[in-house]
Amino acid sequence: MYACDSQQSQQQQQQYFYPTDTHHYHREQNGNEDASSSCGHGYYPLRLQDHHYDRHNGALNGAASVENWVYPPPPDPTQTQPYTATPTSRGYVAVSVITVNVGLVEAHYGRRRSIPMVARVTLIDHRSVVLLDTYVQPTHRITDYRTESTGLNYLHFQNAPTFESVQRTTAKMIMNNVIVGHRLWEFLSVMGLSHPAIDTRDLALFRPLRKRLKSRCILDLRTLVRFFVGKDVGYGYEDSLENAIAAMELFRVCHPIFEGIVEAGAWPCDLPPVSYSRHFL
Repeated sequence: MYACDSQQSQQQQQQYFYPTDTHHYHREQNGNEDASSSCGHGYYPLRLQDHHYDRHNGALNGAASVENWVYPPPPDPTQTQPYTATPTSRGYVAVSVITVNVGLVEAHYGRRRSIPMVARVTLIDHRSVVLLDTYVQPTHRITDYRTESTGLNYLHFQNAPTFESVQRTTAKMIMNNVIVGHRLWEFLSVMGLSHPAIDTRDLALFRPLRKRLKSRCILDLRTLVRFFVGKDVGYGYEDSLENAIAAMELFRVCHPIFEGIVEAGAWPCDLPPVSYSRHFL
């Protein structure tokens, strides 16, 4: 495990993010903007470039092998009960969802944006064992299945469990666990859940990854996994199970750095958009 250099100056320390005692995200005086306008300023007690980077396969030293990258099949829409398992102890749970649209709402400057509704939920543990993988019964009329992207249609939801039951199961499974994912604020929002900020590991906001790729913007999961894990994901239909596994694989690569920063008392991520702050405790 890497550790923060004890000789770092007080001036540098003031530029890190620190979770407060009440587990709220806290922005120091010299902190960054929200994720929606993040540009990657600031310093870190640990650097991603401390790892060896293999330019031949785009992976960090220690990344998992590309072989045996096999996914379980998607949930069976004819089943009335989701596939579930029970986490054995506190640990890391990767989460992912697929959404469909249920209408439009006015946004900034007269623009309209789609209203998402959860269609499929997937949770896996740190070994990529599936804890939950299920379609979700719609609570509103679906106006756009996004079939070209998701491959979904009304048949997938005919025997799906209710949103309330999936929400309760998800809340129980992530309780007292650290959740891992990409753009976790969107997952928590569409699921109607909140989670302690200190127990989130959002790879979309983890700034050493962007710094290593010299990007000032949030990078999609597909790009991050290709460069740091050496795998190609995201081809074909959106797959919440594939995304959850990919996020956990990526987190395993980042784990020593991410947890080293957290254990040093700093926070290595940008803030999620302010409008989602109610989903972080």
